[in-house]
Amino acid sequence: MGIAGANIRESVSTEVLKLSLEGASVLVSGPLGSGKSHLLRGVARRLERAGALVQSVDCVAEDAPDAVASTAPDAVLVLDNLERADGALLQASFERVRPEQPLLMSLTVGPHHAALMHTLDTIAGSSPRARSLIEAVRRVELEPVSPAGIERLLHERSEHRLNSATAHLITTLAAGRPGWAVDLLKLAEHGYLSARPRPGIIEAPHSELDLPALRAIARSFGSVSVAAATAALALSELGPIDLPGARDLVGAEATTELTNLGALAKEPGSELFSVPAFIATALRPHADAELLEQRREAVALRLVAQEALGIPLSEAELLLCARSLRTRTAESEPGLLGRARSRVLQRAAANLISFNGEIEARTFLLRSGALEDEPDPLQHARMLSALVGPAPALEALTLAPRPTNTSALLLHEYLAARFAAELRGNSPSADAIQPGSLPETAANHGVPDAASPGQNPAQDPPPPLSEDHTLALCADATTVFRLWNDTANIDGETPKLYPIAQRSSSPEVAALATALADLELVWHGQLPRGSWLAMGTPIPHPSRDATDLTRTISGPLLLAHALTVLLAGEQALRGEELLAAVEHTSPRDSHKRWLRHILAAGSALVCGDLDRAHLEWELLISTAPRFTPLRLRSYLDHIGAAIRDGRDSAVAPAAPLADTLAESIPERITRYLSGRHHALDTAASPAENPLTALPVVRLANAHLQAAHDQNPAELLRAASRLMRLELWAPTAFALRTARMIFLSRRAVGGVQQCDDKLAELEDRVSRSVPWYREGSLPAACHTRLTPRERETAALAAEGFSNREIASRLGCGVRTVESHLAQARAKLGSPSRKELAGRLAAVGSGE
Repeated sequence: MGIAGANIRESVSTEVLKLSLEGASVLVSGPLGSGKSHLLRGVARRLERAGALVQSVDCVAEDAPDAVASTAPDAVLVLDNLERADGALLQASFERVRPEQPLLMSLTVGPHHAALMHTLDTIAGSSPRARSLIEAVRRVELEPVSPAGIERLLHERSEHRLNSATAHLITTLAAGRPGWAVDLLKLAEHGYLSARPRPGIIEAPHSELDLPALRAIARSFGSVSVAAATAALALSELGPIDLPGARDLVGAEATTELTNLGALAKEPGSELFSVPAFIATALRPHADAELLEQRREAVALRLVAQEALGIPLSEAELLLCARSLRTRTAESEPGLLGRARSRVLQRAAANLISFNGEIEARTFLLRSGALEDEPDPLQHARMLSALVGPAPALEALTLAPRPTNTSALLLHEYLAARFAAELRGNSPSADAIQPGSLPETAANHGVPDAASPGQNPAQDPPPPLSEDHTLALCADATTVFRLWNDTANIDGETPKLYPIAQRSSSPEVAALATALADLELVWHGQLPRGSWLAMGTPIPHPSRDATDLTRTISGPLLLAHALTVLLAGEQALRGEELLAAVEHTSPRDSHKRWLRHILAAGSALVCGDLDRAHLEWELLISTAPRFTPLRLRSYLDHIGAAIRDGRDSAVAPAAPLADTLAESIPERITRYLSGRHHALDTAASPAENPLTALPVVRLANAHLQAAHDQNPAELLRAASRLMRLELWAPTAFALRTARMIFLSRRAVGGVQQCDDKLAELEDRVSRSVPWYREGSLPAACHTRLTPRERETAALAAEGFSNREIASRLGCGVRTVESHLAQARAKLGSPSRKELAGRLAAVGSGE
């Protein structure tokens, strides 16, 4: 099972073994799939290695009574699946146990628990010996393994680099069960897992796959009715539900059977029940495909009725509903339900289109049937953009009537700016969308926004906007939208953004203006004064208003904030804030997917794992919202290229200082965060204005300058600050450089101090990063050779002997040996053969 797998229950296994060797009987209990059987098998093997005779009995097996009856008197009896044992089997087992002899048992906590306790009470009442044994049993409860523990297990077991999306999917489905996680990892490798509409297993796995946890669940359930197995699959797709709702959807008998089996279990901390997808998959062979489709459609029709009543469906419910509805005509389903059904299909399609799911979205649109209402022009334009291209989308916007409320009008112009920029080759000129184009027609649109769902427009309606106010708002909005989609240099126009943010009456326009201005400054290595980043205040959350405009811009705003945090070197400190902010986006689950990738890429970057960072960044680009402004897209591409170039040139010699300083700030920060400091040459970057430069830029400059000056005290101070920011690779670089300097000066105390801090660093990274393996931080350090050391090392690298070098340099052989020892120690070169490469990697060293 690997190191992580072997250790995940090691302490519990050792405790059970210790108790059994002392003669105590032990009951290991936990929820279904918690690894009780696996743990007991491990303890049994360890007992056998200790010389004990062990008899293992599965209470589910038909021959369980015979196995107990044939147990040797001096054998340790191990009863698995105790909840499936009847009174006779329990009675026989207790009679076989001799005094001071342990009995090991496993129990699944659930519906069987109460019946089993009643049986044990009956046995105890009829036999003093049995009562004594039962009262002496030591109970060990298995708690679910933490998500971090499960993720560590997955990375340990996976033969390939596991991306964050797959790891999250398996961790969610495993629900703290390590055995499930291992099986799910195999299923993921063969393409059986899906994240939409919610994490699930999409079909029955091939019988040749080795899935021991899945087989164990199927065996423990035994014979299950077709109705119950089919109901389990339908309920697993729906998610948590109360028992009356379950009975209504799949029938009372199936619900009762699933509850008694423990397949339909209560969600922790709630009154809702659910069937885990893993359990449903174990029951799939007993299900009926046609009945399953009927159950799914029954669920979908109830969701349509919910939509018709004005109760909003979640993203997962929309997709589940759209996939399960059969094609019908408006005549067969007229009126309120027909319109609700059409809305569900179109909204599901719109969500998919917004996150690159065009193929399935097209299917939903075709199945939506005849439209009873005019399609929303903005939604129609977005669908055209994804399915056909930006030209027809822009044409549809131009021909459609102007929206009659401010929010829709702003979204109209947001999309128009995006499509026009895309049509013009991703680099619109400043006059591609003239600010005056809105005011010419805006006089007819000075009306308030439509009320959000659930609001009563008659209660305190917003005052109408004046014509002048509308003209100004639209002009400012057009400027912001144009700049967000201009991929050329906009330095001269950035100063317009903060005044727009201050005066705009639209929170969305103000938020977009501020986010772009802040990101532009950070992109150039400057700290935005007065911003949330400079003040240390929380990251702004997107608005929860249920307008189409807020839903459209919430993702790009969060993505802009995430890039700001990454480039500022504060992702580790701000990660939880980003995860909190994504709860305000819509559709939330889709936004969470790309956010996990950017967080994982940042984590890999600061660990120096550019291969992993590149993998996650490519997934980020593919999962980011489709209608992200083009400038933000170009930022993603630029950073991705910097990561890719850093990965491909990880062992390249240092660039000349002039070339290094010509790089953009994102490229320099990417190199610095990943520990590729040899690519930043031997001198620090130019001294930015300390009042305006990003703290991470100032810290990097101080760090690299200390390395250039060979100042170990300053390097240790930089390392402490870097470790607080959880910038692991730069911390390692600073500590290893300081250690090398101390070593060259024979300062034993300094070397030991660096070794202690490096050990602390390894421990912290191992605890913080689930996929990290000890010793995998970049091993580079900044080395400065003296001219004599360099000359000596260069001659040695060319193959000259020590005596020949001494003759050439006019010094003694001992002096040559001393210079070579210092050079090899500073370069970390184990042999003379590697000196040439190491010398090239550190540059001139002057």
